[in-house]
Amino acid sequence: VLMSFNAIANAELNNFTDSYDLLLQQYVKNDKVRLDINLSLVDYARLKNDKILLNTSSLLKKVKVSTLSKEGQLAFWINAYNFYTIELIANNYPVESIKDLGSFFNSVWDKHKFEIEGRKYSLNNIEHSIIRPLFKEPRTHFVLVCASLSCPDLLNEAYKADILDKQLEDQTIKFLNNPTKGVIVKDKMAKVSKLFRWYKKDFANGNSLEFIQKYKKITYIHGYLDYNWNLNALHD
Repeated sequence: VLMSFNAIANAELNNFTDSYDLLLQQYVKNDKVRLDINLSLVDYARLKNDKILLNTSSLLKKVKVSTLSKEGQLAFWINAYNFYTIELIANNYPVESIKDLGSFFNSVWDKHKFEIEGRKYSLNNIEHSIIRPLFKEPRTHFVLVCASLSCPDLLNEAYKADILDKQLEDQTIKFLNNPTKGVIVKDKMAKVSKLFRWYKKDFANGNSLEFIQKYKKITYIHGYLDYNWNLNALHD
């Protein structure tokens, strides 16, 4: 019975991951430039009318995340956060910024609720109540995508348990070496993404510089880059 249950759980996860993979491969466009920022863009205009969006959402809701390994759970929560962000934008497209989908009293990250294993979660619940405190993995800050130009790039494949460490490392390296939004060094002065100010305590026990130095040769953080909240949309 247990083997049968695990087989069903694995099949449900694979069904979601396969559908999400297809969505990302078809609608995420790499190596684009918008407002002088190098990034990946999403074709929300076409995606909103594709049945794959509804199908992937339906499959996500069937996944039994509690049955997965630790790596499997982290990969799933990252995928869930990114997918539900994509779905939210696509269902409300066109919109200029994800922030426009919130309200004065309730940010977009708290206002909207999404179903996972029969429970409702906001995007903030997923990031700040699950991913950050339970997994304590600083590299997740470079894979969670808030649908904005200054966010880390959306990977055009789903995160998967067996290759998760490599995916996290690759995306971290990519972001920190992006001279338009990760780390900018000019006249020997380094400015870095505001992610390192907002989530400072998550990096090397509060030492953002020490974390960055694993990937980039800088000696001091001289300031933080402006964060561009314009939508990461392929079309205006």
